[in-house]
Amino acid sequence: MKQNIGVVGLGAMGKAIASNLLKAGFHTTVWNRSPEPVSELVSQGAVAAKNVGDVLKCEVVLSVLFNDAAVREVFLESGALASAPSGTIHVCTSTISTALATELLEAHRSRGIGYVGAPMFGRPDVAATGKLNMVTAAAPDLLEKVEPFLSVLGKTWRVGDDPRIAHVAKIAGNFMIGCAIETMAESA
Repeated sequence: MKQNIGVVGLGAMGKAIASNLLKAGFHTTVWNRSPEPVSELVSQGAVAAKNVGDVLKCEVVLSVLFNDAAVREVFLESGALASAPSGTIHVCTSTISTALATELLEAHRSRGIGYVGAPMFGRPDVAATGKLNMVTAAAPDLLEKVEPFLSVLGKTWRVGDDPRIAHVAKIAGNFMIGCAIETMAESA
């Protein structure tokens, strides 16, 4: 039997990710702030969680949220982390600030919850084909535990033991992409 994984945030990227996990045979629990995407994934075999606290009972939880405000609201302001059992692993795939990454890391450590930084490069169509590029950082034992899930989603690029480094690498990557676009526009 494959492990139980949770997915929090079911926008275009989150839906594609959850769908790929289901196709790979993982028992997948899903939650979203609006119910429509949850129903779609339940029809594919997912289990609907009543709240984020229920998802945090999964062994591994992937969060696919839009920005700092969404991640802060769902994991910190809601108090959901308090309901996670010690040993749960949260994989944050969002592009977030280093300040929030530091705050999340401290909040997770204080509760005995693993935290993996794994922001993604790719668009929803890339996510749907399982060809994302994910910059990952965490303690090696945590990365080993989440690799079976992440390998379904695409390629991982390990950048160290400190999860915050993955978030820095993603921001730097976005900056380089922006600079490349600007350079091409200027040369046209």
